Amino acid sequence: MLRTVKSVYKLRLVQFVYAFYLEINRNNKYLHVEIIKFNIKLFKVMKKIFSILISFLIGAFFLFACDSDKTVENMVLQEPKEEKPIINEMRTWKEQLEYSKKKFGIENLKKRDAENLDVFLYDYTYGGIIETESELHKIKNNLFAENALSVWSNENGELDFLTIGEIKANCVKEGMQVFPDSAQKWFNNRIKLGMEYINVKWYYKGEFYKSIAVAEKDGSIVYDPIGYYLPGEIIFSDKPIVGTIVPRIMKKSEPNNPFEQRFEKNGYATNRIGVNICDFSFKCISSFHRNGILKKIDMDAKYHSGILWNADAQIRTVSGAIDESKHHTFTWACAVASSIPTGVSFSLTFSEFKFTVTGGEMAEEGTETHRVD
Repeated sequence: MLRTVKSVYKLRLVQFVYAFYLEINRNNKYLHVEIIKFNIKLFKVMKKIFSILISFLIGAFFLFACDSDKTVENMVLQEPKEEKPIINEMRTWKEQLEYSKKKFGIENLKKRDAENLDVFLYDYTYGGIIETESELHKIKNNLFAENALSVWSNENGELDFLTIGEIKANCVKEGMQVFPDSAQKWFNNRIKLGMEYINVKWYYKGEFYKSIAVAEKDGSIVYDPIGYYLPGEIIFSDKPIVGTIVPRIMKKSEPNNPFEQRFEKNGYATNRIGVNICDFSFKCISSFHRNGILKKIDMDAKYHSGILWNADAQIRTVSGAIDESKHHTFTWACAVASSIPTGVSFSLTFSEFKFTVTGGEMAEEGTETHRVD
């Protein structure tokens, strides 16, 4: 194609020079000789410029088409757009308590188990702003005093409402962490003047129980001696990051260009009053050779639990061997448990290609497969 373009250009230029020559030949035989010499020189210059331009275009084409010195790992990859970690959208104590009433109200609990109703928030009323030191002392006394009410799990694993004093005695008797002392030590300094308090009414097995929730002014709940220890739910992003990372440039001469698939999932856990008590994140990147054989696995699970809550998160390979298999199947799981003694130690274990949770009050798991088809 390039030769054809050059030939046409050359022919047109010769035709122009010859026509010009015929025209001036009639008038001045000396002048036309000089003009012909000039046009020949011009033709040579144009030919060189044209050749340089063609060479530049060809070089640029091959430069962008491939790069023989770079591996795919060093190239720019078009990765799927990552979602930001999801955040609890309940910004105020009212949103949190309304969430509790709707999510764990009596109607929803009846749908789950009509005979064994769990603890649920029956109602709440706004108390006011903590404006004086005497009010602050009274609120803290209602939260942490020996006769203040909280929750405990009995020997049958059932929930009981006991005083702080009774719970402390049970913890000492069973050689467990005295979690009411830990709660007082942690939250006592966080509850300050200017915060708001709310009177909360709970219902359980035909009885009503009262507590006081303390919240940031126009903000979220800091502590409630009952609702803080009750499990809520684990919430994940609606759209986990499941995508493919495709190299923008791949060399035909490179036999081991990887083809990567990514899985990412972020979430958090709430207690019964909508307070975040744990967050999770999972990641798995499976890299494949160009022939579809599994090349590399990069997996990671992270978690962070709040005060007086335990958590765990893991991700494990179920099947798929590096340099052998054409797939990678993996499973992930997370679990949460409060510090209320249940008689069973909290653990998340992986055995026989599946997870087992013991002593956990909330748990989620899933399985995914990466492959190149």
